[in-house]
Amino acid sequence: VKPYFGVGKRPYDPKFKVLAYQLTTTDCPHLVEDKCTNYEERPASCRQYPFSLDPDPEEGALLGVDMNCPAAVELVSGSDGRIEFPDKESAEKLLELKKKAAENPRRSWLYDLGSEKWVRYDKLV
Repeated sequence: VKPYFGVGKRPYDPKFKVLAYQLTTTDCPHLVEDKCTNYEERPASCRQYPFSLDPDPEEGALLGVDMNCPAAVELVSGSDGRIEFPDKESAEKLLELKKKAAENPRRSWLYDLGSEKWVRYDKLV
């Protein structure tokens, strides 16, 4: 696990805060035989999956669905346009982080696993 999102003037500043983390591998260490061994304590990104919320100036938020997830495909194909979103609260927490980054891009940082360096948010958008 490595940092993902932080806020502050610089990452090495003592007041810098890491607010979210990311896995460094494609395979989750808590997934055993297609079951989560950390289900009750799983992070917000896992709780919201396969859904995500992204900021949208007109709508407030846009719902994203990872169609690589077989359960999501089944949900979407069998729906009447309305989709059950079981852990919307977790997605809303992550949406707030995204909004925070957009509001203050010069003090928001994302950790790039490829370079193993922090990148200021305004350099990405």
